[in-house]
Amino acid sequence: MIPQHFEKCEIDHRGQRLIEEMARRRLDFILLMDPCNYYYVTGFPIGVLKGTFGALVSADGNVFWIGRKTDMSNVKALIEADWSGDRHEIGAEIADDQDPYAAVGEAIERIAPHGTRIGFELAKAVIPPRGLTQIAAALPGREVVNAAGLIEPMRAVKSAAELTYMRRSGQIAAEATRAALDGLLPGASEADLAANLIGHAIRAGAEPFSLEPFVCSGPRSALAHSTWTMAPLRPGTIINTELAPPVARYSAPLFRVSVIGPPGDDICRLHDASRAGLLAGLERIGPGMTCHDADAVVRETIARLGYARMFPVRAAYGVGINFAPDWSEENVASIRPGNQTLLEPGMCFHLVPALYQPGWVAPAAA
Repeated sequence: MIPQHFEKCEIDHRGQRLIEEMARRRLDFILLMDPCNYYYVTGFPIGVLKGTFGALVSADGNVFWIGRKTDMSNVKALIEADWSGDRHEIGAEIADDQDPYAAVGEAIERIAPHGTRIGFELAKAVIPPRGLTQIAAALPGREVVNAAGLIEPMRAVKSAAELTYMRRSGQIAAEATRAALDGLLPGASEADLAANLIGHAIRAGAEPFSLEPFVCSGPRSALAHSTWTMAPLRPGTIINTELAPPVARYSAPLFRVSVIGPPGDDICRLHDASRAGLLAGLERIGPGMTCHDADAVVRETIARLGYARMFPVRAAYGVGINFAPDWSEENVASIRPGNQTLLEPGMCFHLVPALYQPGWVAPAAA
């Protein structure tokens, strides 16, 4: 009932890496509440967003699931699955009339003995300050520490299985974008395009989106991450589409800029500059470079063509595991100025030489 996306040996390897890193940081337990991280470590592919939910992992690799009672049906299915092994158990089922953070603290208090050191993922907004205070208050005699950034470096280099899922996501994104744009009828709106985009992606195998596709046109095309309205798609103006269809909760986003009919000269010049940055990145960025130097490859190419002021973003952001509310792995890897992280084979990025000019409206082609 709970899908198995990876061989047990791969999940076991990830678990062993976690145990080794916990030992290095002197952690007896770590509470994983970021769905991306508990999926990576355990293979549990469900992002529970309503209520409080997470996995308390011990230094010997046992996993105690703590969360809202109604969502524990998924955990029970995981425990019953042949591939999950015998290291999973339910740590606490939280009823809707309980204070969730007090209940999490009480559950950890039962599982983690006095004198233990417990790590929390404080870099993600999964526990509000009030919740962290309540959890810590329930844990006298235990040390609560920040374990942010423990799992993310492990996720940076993708395995063969992960790359397979990402390639399929990219194929679905390309197929859906092409089909949705080719199928536009006269008088179609942004909403029509979005519906076609989502429908094609789902029929091709996409799982539920963690973040809706971005679809906008005309003057709103210069507004970052703006999405569809009922506005009609007019010939000669820019249409932005971007989507990241999950496959086994992995995705390869695709951003495309289109025009109905012949584009105007200004649009063509913008396209040429963006394309030059993209091709420079694809041709010259590679393992051994720093993320800073990789960003410069794209940025300097666009600057030489006179469009530096229209390129306000980092050249690329990391991609991989995809759970709401985002599809990026910005916290795992980012090709941006000042980042001295070295690129390695198997890292995955969405290269986006997006050019923005607020308030600019492209004239229709003559």
